[in-house]
Amino acid sequence: MLISEKQALSQLVALGLMEPEIADIIETLAKDKPAHLEPLEGVITSLLILLLDKSSSMKPLKQAMIDGQHHLINSLLGAASRIDIYFGQILFNHKVEEYFQDMVPLRDPSDSRRAHPKVKLLDCNSYNPQGGTALYDTIVHALAMLSPQLVYAEEMGQQIMPHIAVITDGKDEHSKTKPETLKKVIDFVLEAGITHRITLVGLGNYDYKAIGELIGIEHIIEGTADPKEIRRAMDLISSHVIEDSL
Repeated sequence: MLISEKQALSQLVALGLMEPEIADIIETLAKDKPAHLEPLEGVITSLLILLLDKSSSMKPLKQAMIDGQHHLINSLLGAASRIDIYFGQILFNHKVEEYFQDMVPLRDPSDSRRAHPKVKLLDCNSYNPQGGTALYDTIVHALAMLSPQLVYAEEMGQQIMPHIAVITDGKDEHSKTKPETLKKVIDFVLEAGITHRITLVGLGNYDYKAIGELIGIEHIIEGTADPKEIRRAMDLISSHVIEDSL
């Protein structure tokens, strides 16, 4: 199935699953390029979109983020034989140029212990922190990325459990999206069940509970800029995806 994010948003409105005002907000950052959707498997399919801050302040945590992302994928693979998981990734600083990885099945269809060939692992070349932070816009991008999967699931009669998790050490500095606008969108997608859980992991010297309240995110994981804290956050994200799907 081929469908663009903008086409998907229009279909969600037509299906009565999304209010036009919410779709219009997400569409401002949605892509026109059609995405190829992999077939959804299982009775319940979990979706995880991982948003990773690559702003300049993350340079001291570069290797910790690379290791943490690998750890998260391995943790999820441990449950892949019981739970079907689809996985997308966005790297962001003051903008989102291209998605690091579109939504794909997490596990290799020929060996459930291994990641799908299309799953991208971070390395020193792909994860190169620089620039500022556009936190709010990136969350809107994640909802745009999710929209074709929502349409596909509706057409296939498939139950899905979408999760969005964002890891940052900063606060928003560069987004076009205003916090009150993002809160309106997040309030709607959570209440409507379009997204099951949005988690904000804050590793900087900011009040992330206050940031979460400002934009409508209740699930906050606060920690310090330490490799152990990144690994702990990845473990919590993994456990949420797995437990919410059982």
